Amino acid sequence: MRRNKLFEYENGIIRDESVLLETFIPTRLLHREGQLEALASCLRPVTKGRRPRNAFLYGPTGTGKTAMCLYVFEQLSSYTGMAKTIYINCWKNTTTHSILCELVANFGRFVHRREPVKELMLRFEGELRENRNRIVIIAFDEVDQLKDDRILYDLLRNGCGVICIANDEHALIDVDSRIKSSLQLERIEFPAYKEKEMYDILSDRAKLAFMPDSIEKKQIELAAKYSNGDARVGLEILRRAALLAEDECKKKIEDEHIERAWEQARFLRKDRMLEKLNDHEKILYRLVEDYKQISSGDLYQAYCSRVSLPVTERAYRKYMERLVHFGLVKARGEGRWREYIC
Repeated sequence: MRRNKLFEYENGIIRDESVLLETFIPTRLLHREGQLEALASCLRPVTKGRRPRNAFLYGPTGTGKTAMCLYVFEQLSSYTGMAKTIYINCWKNTTTHSILCELVANFGRFVHRREPVKELMLRFEGELRENRNRIVIIAFDEVDQLKDDRILYDLLRNGCGVICIANDEHALIDVDSRIKSSLQLERIEFPAYKEKEMYDILSDRAKLAFMPDSIEKKQIELAAKYSNGDARVGLEILRRAALLAEDECKKKIEDEHIERAWEQARFLRKDRMLEKLNDHEKILYRLVEDYKQISSGDLYQAYCSRVSLPVTERAYRKYMERLVHFGLVKARGEGRWREYIC
């Protein structure tokens, strides 16, 4: 039978696309040696049967927080059978009910997701008793999306270790003081990568992801520059650039592929940031987008006229800090003269 050439690549560039996806757990973490040692130090007591020290990983998007947590969890589980690690994405699981469903399911139990919270907690506590020889450590990624932080206290009360992950170092500022006191989080900062550090990371991944001689140093340097310290953006630029080059049957990724990939990745990053906003933050962002430039006082008034139940001025300021932190809006001035620009 004659082979159909419709789906053949004349020049394949990508050898392993998974290496460029944010779900990939690297075998080594470049330029994060200090953070790696700090987190490992928090979890090391587990190897002696003791409770770990709780940790708070914070820093901008794409700085390796999630990747490191999953990497350390993997390493700890392979080193000792005394640890049971669970990762929870709080963007997908914002309520106590959905979190408890995930926790019970992580022990291999069926959950029909209609049980009340009290019953789910009893089931989870039963699993802890059955696994009393193992210490459960739970990572809460995007912890600021939790609708009820009392679940953290309940888990601590049951002997679990907790790792909180967030972009904003003030993400836990409104958590009840009693819960904060119980958590005693060790803070581990993840600053944005410098351009040279980003080049090292992208170069390391490119060797795994691409066929030999399919990308040159200057293209990786360009991707590192455009990433602006965000590894997710840098990796997405490389992935999209490779796809563009393959579609054109090129043997190598060229500068123009990086340029076009950056345009695509830039909008993807913005969409990803917008997805993380709550309803009030989305309204505030759209208002700034409409006005282009607006004072803080006028913005709050416009927001109050837009919604039936506006948040307090304190919560409003917190929401605007998040928009600035995510890079969705810019702030200029202080206090009553503060302005927001989109």
